[in-house]
Amino acid sequence: MKAVPYCLPEVLDTVIATACKVSSDHFIHEKVLDRVLSTLAGKLGYGSSAESLLYYALETTYHALGVKDPYAEVKSGLNHSAVAVKKRILGDKSEAFRSLTAFMCYSLAASDKDVIARPVVELEKYLRDSLSAELEFEASRRLQQQILGAKSILFVSANSGELVIDSMLVNALAENAKVSLAVAAKPVALRAMREDAKIAGISEGVDIIDPGSGMLGVSLEKASSEFREVFTGAELVIAKGGVNFETLRGCGREVFYLMYCDEQQQQQVQSTAPKVKGRERRVLFSTDGKDKE
Repeated sequence: MKAVPYCLPEVLDTVIATACKVSSDHFIHEKVLDRVLSTLAGKLGYGSSAESLLYYALETTYHALGVKDPYAEVKSGLNHSAVAVKKRILGDKSEAFRSLTAFMCYSLAASDKDVIARPVVELEKYLRDSLSAELEFEASRRLQQQILGAKSILFVSANSGELVIDSMLVNALAENAKVSLAVAAKPVALRAMREDAKIAGISEGVDIIDPGSGMLGVSLEKASSEFREVFTGAELVIAKGGVNFETLRGCGREVFYLMYCDEQQQQQVQSTAPKVKGRERRVLFSTDGKDKE
């Protein structure tokens, strides 16, 4: 997402789209916008991030509309399709489709929200075809090496539906390490929550935690002490999605990211991970946490 204040048109577009999901009444849309603009007027000070503004805008929108989660039906549909695809993949007799590398490829492919919304047959084909895509060799090799040696792993999730596909990788990691899975504490856009983790079939041995702030992405300054302890103590941190990349940049430690980039994020990724080709949209890379926005 663009930097403050240039992100405001995108934030307001999201607010309007959310309001339209709940009501077709233009008067209600105007009321929601009025409340959101009033809320954001007090949040535009120094240090505000695009992700925090979007969070506050959506929180205000939900309250103004009187709904807990306007995206509940959408998320349910994404989960349902992804579960069907996961069952088909895990039921395949070929080990090539059920290896650690395959699970990494699936997770990376599912980071595109347009892909995860595809019908079951199309989604399955896309995931299987992703095995032929070339991962950035050095990052992929180092990630697999660290997975094999890590005794504690933190996996920071992104969206519903996507988490179902990610669960194949998360559960594989949990076979040999203590794994913590970070999910959103309350509804915000399509972010995966604790109930999504249950639907995804996350192994019982995985600890489900939330960052504590309720915001999009992870704000370490606003995160709970429990999350900060896990984040600092984990031998390996894997984060999904552009929002987590943008909020964890400069966090002070190495993080491996699996994400789908928009045009601006492509430039950011290339500046922090030069080996990632500029044209790449689906990328696996790591940063040392010393990069600056």
